Amino acid sequence: MEDKNKRKSIIYLIIGIVTLIALIAGATYAYFQAQTGNNAVANLNTTTGTTDNLTFSTEGEIEINASADNFGENMGAQVSQASAIATLIPNNTNNQAKEKYNVYLVINENPFEYTNGEENPELVLTVTKDGGEYTKVQDLTIKNNITINTKEGEDLTSETIKGYDITTKRGLIKIAEGEDIIADNKTETDKWEISIILKNLETNQQLNTGKVFNGKIIIQKEEIPTKILDVCKSGDNIADCLIKLHDESEYGITKLVYHNEQEDYKGETNYTEEAGDLSYRYSGSSAEVNNYICFGGDCSNDPTNPNYSNLYRIIGVFPTTATKDSLNKEYQLKIIKADYATAEELGGEGIGAYYGPYGSESTYKGNSTYLGKVTRYYWNREQNNSGDNTNDWSKSNLNTENLNKYFLDEYLKPKDDGKWYNMIEEHSWITAGVNWTKIKMQNAKTIYLNEIVNLDVGTALTSAVPEVTARVGLMYISDYMYGASQEHWSKAGNNNGINDYSESKSNNWIYMGLGEWLITRQVESPNRALTVHVYGLVSDGYVYEDNPNYNVTIRPIVYLKPDVKIFAGSGTSNDPYIISE
Repeated sequence: MEDKNKRKSIIYLIIGIVTLIALIAGATYAYFQAQTGNNAVANLNTTTGTTDNLTFSTEGEIEINASADNFGENMGAQVSQASAIATLIPNNTNNQAKEKYNVYLVINENPFEYTNGEENPELVLTVTKDGGEYTKVQDLTIKNNITINTKEGEDLTSETIKGYDITTKRGLIKIAEGEDIIADNKTETDKWEISIILKNLETNQQLNTGKVFNGKIIIQKEEIPTKILDVCKSGDNIADCLIKLHDESEYGITKLVYHNEQEDYKGETNYTEEAGDLSYRYSGSSAEVNNYICFGGDCSNDPTNPNYSNLYRIIGVFPTTATKDSLNKEYQLKIIKADYATAEELGGEGIGAYYGPYGSESTYKGNSTYLGKVTRYYWNREQNNSGDNTNDWSKSNLNTENLNKYFLDEYLKPKDDGKWYNMIEEHSWITAGVNWTKIKMQNAKTIYLNEIVNLDVGTALTSAVPEVTARVGLMYISDYMYGASQEHWSKAGNNNGINDYSESKSNNWIYMGLGEWLITRQVESPNRALTVHVYGLVSDGYVYEDNPNYNVTIRPIVYLKPDVKIFAGSGTSNDPYIISE
């Protein structure tokens, strides 16, 4: 009898343990998210009797293609639609479930512009929730009486709608944040319909023909991070934090492209045109790329403030030369002065390659007050009429005297006991040069390979040093080309203004409107005074060549050491990143 009671006790104990495990398992909630095709997000959930079940899905693809076949006179508007659905199922023991979620439109590509004044929208966003108009989209103002022409057979019909003007909008649009969904003892579904409409006006819209709009709808519980301090804390490594922001956010928000030559990622396009150097580079228009950083002391975005000279921009995050092919990569920032250099920074009359102040220029994109301080320099100044204006960068007095002597020793080193000077890493700049035929009609990827990877010293100037180790340099051609939004990467560096980089000016954050020297030399011309040409002019937006004894503007570029830390800032011009060692 005693043995029988013991057996019963053991059985009861086992039942109790199993019941306890079941209760613990029932209190858990597994939440998974999987990417699917057509910009859709499917959320898979495992639920139990004590857990509410919230799932999301999207349907449709957001894309507008304004081709000659569908965009012209007597043609109706184009409409692209997608839907986002949130479904909440209450658990078996609670009659009411309540959750919050977020709905976003991320615009990855939008080269459209106004052709008939800003008061007449050409790209319109409309939103409905459960069939009713939704007019609470953040950061956008609802417009009434927008006329849309629709083609039905051979006839055009008109209707008037409410909507949001997104003609030139890029990046993140917060459709709804912290939206409540409440399920009372039954399944509750919220359905959002998002439409993008390209209006066909009765005026000339030729400027928008051939352009493509691309975006996607995201619906999820989590908020999308938009700033570096959303994913990191003050004192963390800034290079690592920018990579983390890229990985956890969206391309349309960060404008950082990971150049790994892999298939599209989070809205990145033209992956076959990427450099393949595992860098993260900023790409897009100046207004949408938030990559400003303070370097050299306090900074200001007011061109009349002396601290404006300390405002730089981040070209990208690059693996260090020693570790770029290893699994444990170390990354560093490559930065460029936000505006053109002045004599105060690089040295004035009688110093190195100094020429003189710039003067005035209608194409300059900065402040006219500051333009009076902008200084022109030779790529390499002819010395005593000796014909020594070679395009060998190692012999350039712009390199040796203005950039890597005056700028470092006279301007930067005295600041904060050398704090900023000590942040700069010595770098091996590729200076072998490129044959003009390998630049003029080539796209960004081909130019990068010819300029940086497949070094081509050429038959002329074979004595030129192919790599120069220094702290300060200038832009590569490929730096400039990859600064443009991705739709331009397949265009030629120079094709006399036809389908080339002159078309990228409004969508390239690096472009500032003046002629500007690049570091890459031209290898075809002989080493003679006043006849050697150097890549460097970006005055029309495309790559050009000129004599090193000519004079244009420059912007110093430096690589920062890998251990630089972020302390504050969001990367905008009025809230730049604040860094320290």
